[in-house]
Amino acid sequence: MDFYLIVLIFLILLVLWIILHYYAKPIIVINDRKKRHLWKNKNESDHFILFCNICEHLCSASSFICEYCSIACDRIECTKIADKSLKCKQEKERRELKSTEVKHHYIKGNLIETVCSSCNLEIEGVHDVGIHGTKCCWCHNSFHNSCAKSELVCNFGKLRDFVIPPFSVRAARTRSAPKLHLNEITPIPEWPNWQPLIVIANKSSGSNEADNIATLFKRVLNPIQVVILNNHGPAEALEIVKLSPVKCRILVCGGDGSVAWTLNTISEMKLDDKVSIAICPQGTGNDLSRVLNWGAEIEDNDLQSPFELIEKIRNAEEIFLDRWLIETKYDHRTMITRRLHHDKKTFMYNYFSVGVDALVTLNFHKARASALYVIKSKIINKFLYFIYGTQQVIMQDCDGLHEYLELYINDIEQELPDLQSVICLNINSWGGGVKLVDIIKEHDKVFAEGHSINDEALEIFGISSSFHIAQLQVGLTKPIKLGKARELKVKLKKVLPIQIDGEPHTEIPCEIKISAHSQARMLRRRIN
Repeated sequence: MDFYLIVLIFLILLVLWIILHYYAKPIIVINDRKKRHLWKNKNESDHFILFCNICEHLCSASSFICEYCSIACDRIECTKIADKSLKCKQEKERRELKSTEVKHHYIKGNLIETVCSSCNLEIEGVHDVGIHGTKCCWCHNSFHNSCAKSELVCNFGKLRDFVIPPFSVRAARTRSAPKLHLNEITPIPEWPNWQPLIVIANKSSGSNEADNIATLFKRVLNPIQVVILNNHGPAEALEIVKLSPVKCRILVCGGDGSVAWTLNTISEMKLDDKVSIAICPQGTGNDLSRVLNWGAEIEDNDLQSPFELIEKIRNAEEIFLDRWLIETKYDHRTMITRRLHHDKKTFMYNYFSVGVDALVTLNFHKARASALYVIKSKIINKFLYFIYGTQQVIMQDCDGLHEYLELYINDIEQELPDLQSVICLNINSWGGGVKLVDIIKEHDKVFAEGHSINDEALEIFGISSSFHIAQLQVGLTKPIKLGKARELKVKLKKVLPIQIDGEPHTEIPCEIKISAHSQARMLRRRIN
């Protein structure tokens, strides 16, 4: 009897743990590090030349750097000394001066700026061997050692309107969350243009560059402002937005899927009016990033230092992006359909498609999920796309697609030509930068006129084959024009591949309705 009771108690505890783990409100953990540092191996995003803050020897490629305050050590022995003698940058600190002031957090040497911010004179010996001068890891200004002694209050420098200062952070421990976690962000009336930047990084997007970008921003901002995507998705980062007394800017380091995931969560949490989104492109296609002028991939300068990227975000203009509701309904007349397939809703921002382009993307995603996919590289990703696209030129699995779906534009059924894909565009970029609206504009200015990412209208195109896609990518042909839609309905008559903002899956026979829902606030980079 005792055995069965123990088993029952174990099962109850297991169920409670699962519920808490998957459904509990995400919390933002505050690392109460005291003097200990968060060590990480040196990578390409760090200075080319670094000197150890303990022994002042030149750091090798296998040296260590603190992910929070950028203190460098060339050996494990030096990291142990640094943990005991050098205080790390704190996410939360007790107030030592006035309510809105904090002391400089000084670190010796390895300067970015070579001019003293106090006396405006060159700091001698910076280019020589060893540790020279001092810098603050909050305002990132450089000082002579003598000038640093007279400089007490840190004003957070040129990042002042982006950073959450440690004196503004309130932390707590509760029974449900025993770890020290963010409980409140207090307002700062003296900072009129304050809009903190929250960085959301998806390390699985593209290559491993998002991880390096996250490290760079942990060093220049408050580390609590940088969140790595996990099982909770962007919800953890958006909890910071909910606690913030002011509007926030969000930088998504990832691909189109990461951006869509973030925008969906923003809508679920009803935070559209409290955020505006910038993009650091890390995916393979990066179509939305291209449209908003953030580029097809991150620029080399932004990989070396985050300051240029922060200036681009500061100067960006806010623009609205249409959010489209996709409702999928199944025929529930059979027992299998009732049990396995429930009606569902999701959102779309870039494009929706059904057919050969979705099949190529689906095959790529399956390959990337394979255990054999061990080298993350954008070049390899594009090569895989090429392989699967070429495969469909020969196999043509979506041949005769027009016979297996019905298309209704504004409630009017369309007579479809022979094609292998139907594409519904909200933005003028698809398939890694193909501008279908611009291509069709050369042949039909009336159809392309007035296209916008916030006009609550979709441009509908058809693709005849995988070879047709290849021709579009090099500008040798035009897409099949199907119409413009305020509301779209697609009826699938058999299992077909579909994709929503580059995220593919197969869909059984169903009815898919696409209609305008709301708008998201995006940041579009200004191009001089």
